[in-house]
Amino acid sequence: MAPATYDRRVREGKPLSQDDSDRVARLIDVERAAARVFGDESAAREWLAAPIPVLGGAIPIELLATTPGHQAVMNALRRIMAGTAA
Repeated sequence: MAPATYDRRVREGKPLSQDDSDRVARLIDVERAAARVFGDESAAREWLAAPIPVLGGAIPIELLATTPGHQAVMNALRRIMAGTAA
């Protein structure tokens, strides 16, 4: 969801759709996991915005719109934490 859309819905007091709520929850989940893996939020955000070889060159944040994409990003973070991926 575009930040402007989110801001407008909050300003207008409109609830997020179920799909939008799911996307926000996936983003929060991945941001927290990445911060734990990389030690700080700045490094986590850099990783989330960069093409990642273990994800086939995809940019993690772009994969979060779907449940399978979220799972792929979380699996990549687990592999990094375990030392089996870069």
